[in-house]
Amino acid sequence: VTDPKNLASLEESINAAIDTLKAQYGDPFAVKYGKRSVIKAVFDSVASKMSKETPETALTKELIEVAEAARKYRAHDVWQMDFIRRTAETLEKDKQWPMRDKDNHNTTLSSEFSSRSHDAFWAKTQASIRYNLQDDTVPARKPYRAAKDFMLAHKGDISAAVKTVSAQIEQEIAAKKSAPALKP
Repeated sequence: VTDPKNLASLEESINAAIDTLKAQYGDPFAVKYGKRSVIKAVFDSVASKMSKETPETALTKELIEVAEAARKYRAHDVWQMDFIRRTAETLEKDKQWPMRDKDNHNTTLSSEFSSRSHDAFWAKTQASIRYNLQDDTVPARKPYRAAKDFMLAHKGDISAAVKTVSAQIEQEIAAKKSAPALKP
């Protein structure tokens, strides 16, 4: 793959595929206002694997990490929304993410983090996650764009929170295993 000759043939193949798509379906990179683009999400995913990492790629990886950990603990009766909620609480407590307002209501950031994490849990590919993160085709309302920008700026916090919650759950699992069974 690293051989320049092979990279050139790969690039040639990609350009040929794009030309075929353009002829059949229109330009895959042209975005229609007010509509998310599946093909843009797919091409963004492929491009992220071939080039340097973008902030969206890093955030996608963090959301995948949340989803993978949530799937792992499902076998131990920790449901995905519980794992996501605990991760959000850890982000709020340990990393000072503004997840609640002064009236103790969930903020847009809390809702956006939960929604994107839930999307990642059910997604089969990175493209599915990128599709739901798109707001250049469907411009986000200001609070949602601000929440996404906050997550992009503090994406490293998510991984740390996942590790913290995973460690807590591992301790709970170990405590259950070592607890004596109750006899009737």
